Amino acid sequence: MEDFAGDACRTVVAQICEAVGFHSMTQSASETLTDILIKFIDEMGFQAHSLAEFSGRTECNVLDVKLAIDHMGSIPRFPFKR
Repeated sequence: MEDFAGDACRTVVAQICEAVGFHSMTQSASETLTDILIKFIDEMGFQAHSLAEFSGRTECNVLDVKLAIDHMGSIPRFPFKR
């Protein structure tokens, strides 16, 4: 992936790794994490688009994206209060 989006994802991966305490990483680890991020964003977009279509709309809104993230399991849910 030699385009702007791929470069942006590589930068994001590097920044996240640095933020959590990594000082270096191998090229293969960087490429793997970048591929995972790209697949996650692609799947999230697909899910958000599907939710918008299910609601009878042709464009996604922020609630579609939130629901897509919820459905993908990225936001922990706590069904009860303590």
